Amino acid sequence: MTYGKPPELVLEVVSNKDRREEEKIQGYARLGIAYYVIYDPGQFLSQRKLRVYELHGTNYVPVVDFRKLNSLPLGLKIVPGVYEDMQADWLRWIDSDGNILLDGKERADQERQRADQEHERAEKLAARLRELGLEP
Repeated sequence: MTYGKPPELVLEVVSNKDRREEEKIQGYARLGIAYYVIYDPGQFLSQRKLRVYELHGTNYVPVVDFRKLNSLPLGLKIVPGVYEDMQADWLRWIDSDGNILLDGKERADQERQRADQEHERAEKLAARLRELGLEP
């Protein structure tokens, strides 16, 4: 049974020491998945929190600089910060220029901040017009 084109990337998040993530690599290679990513924030399997592999032929090779993935317009970056009131290192997508791609909440917060700034600017302009004897 075929399902069409395989995904470009599989991301496994390690939550314990059972090591199944490392055993899956050959199966993903057979499926033709371009990138296999293991994010191990607790460092259960390795001293490295992030390991990225790229498919070359029928085998995966480690990606040294995962900030740019060759066949994708994306990269990965570990960023310390707070998310949902939890301080930790977070795995984030970045664009080809290294800018963090915002999630939905972050985009909404950014838009709300922009709208608040625009409202404040409009209020200042209206006050200045009133000072000049004009009704906005």
